[in-house]
Amino acid sequence: MLQRLLKVTWAVGRSDTGWMTSLTFYDYVSQVFEPWLTANQIPRPVLVYADGHKSHLSLEIAEFCTEKLILLIALYPNSTHLLQPLDVSVFKSLKSLWTTAKNKWKAANPLENVIKKTFPKVFKEAVDQVSIGTVVNGFQITGHYPLDQEKVDYSKCVKDQQVHEIADAEQLYQTDGYAVQPLMTGLRFLEERIGYEKLQMFESAYGGEWLGDVEDNSLFMLRSNVKDDIGSFHLTHPGPLSAVENTRPS
Repeated sequence: MLQRLLKVTWAVGRSDTGWMTSLTFYDYVSQVFEPWLTANQIPRPVLVYADGHKSHLSLEIAEFCTEKLILLIALYPNSTHLLQPLDVSVFKSLKSLWTTAKNKWKAANPLENVIKKTFPKVFKEAVDQVSIGTVVNGFQITGHYPLDQEKVDYSKCVKDQQVHEIADAEQLYQTDGYAVQPLMTGLRFLEERIGYEKLQMFESAYGGEWLGDVEDNSLFMLRSNVKDDIGSFHLTHPGPLSAVENTRPS
């Protein structure tokens, strides 16, 4: 039904959990991506980057890609925030466009919510506004094309290293009558459970106004207030402010 509503040559997949599985990824590559390459006469071999999630690494997909001259490259674990073009460039723009499209639809339909039947139309409005330049920029700033390792933002690696140093430190800082270390631990616990993509949205909006989903406003404010308390302490005790190593669900 959703595919009919889209009225475009998109494919709609599903799984019991809502997460990508080996079967859904194989179906996408074999029934959507590879036929698209053939229909558009794209020269082979083609290079495809994917994160190292286990759903992308099955024997069936490896054999199919080998046969069809598709070179599937798995990125390093826990590096999508550094190396995946979608994460680094596209998703932030798409989420902003999605929020705008959703709010526009809700303004025109104040008594309704976006449901499965209306989602494709609203989402397509957001997707259609993602520019080719944004996609190309994602490959450039992650160093994939042109191939250039110096394009990678290694400062994010430094921040993650500081996180481990904080987690392993035995020193307990005190300020204004309470311990800052429990705040750091609490922030780390909170961020690990927010999820990678939403955490990136929170970080982008930190210090300003939350313009995303209304139901996430309280969570955003809680995280911001804790970071502000930790930041106030570090004004007089310089040191790293980050409190969590971002991870994806496996």
